[in-house]
Amino acid sequence: DVPTPQIPVRITVRGPAEESDRSLSFITDALEARKQDLAQYLKSLDRNAFEDVRVSIGSVDLPDVTVPTFVTDHPVQVIIKNVIPGYVFTTEIRTSIIRFIKELVKDNL
Repeated sequence: DVPTPQIPVRITVRGPAEESDRSLSFITDALEARKQDLAQYLKSLDRNAFEDVRVSIGSVDLPDVTVPTFVTDHPVQVIIKNVIPGYVFTTEIRTSIIRFIKELVKDNL
């Protein structure tokens, strides 16, 4: 069984705790609403690898990091399905995907 490629992303929200804590649902909703855009973006990066790609959004446990009290960390996971067997993200493609996700979040919050 080939593992499903996943990209854990740490999204940091600055602001009062009560607002930052609610932002996780906004982040996951925004990514969920735009996952087709992300799938199209993946296809533009590598048509062969991502021809039948499906994207889903979930949460993930990432190692704790020390952050200031006015910052809330929201670990989110982008799960990419239906990729050619054995596909491994290059650093360039991983960086491009993370940049695209940052823009999606920024544009939708």
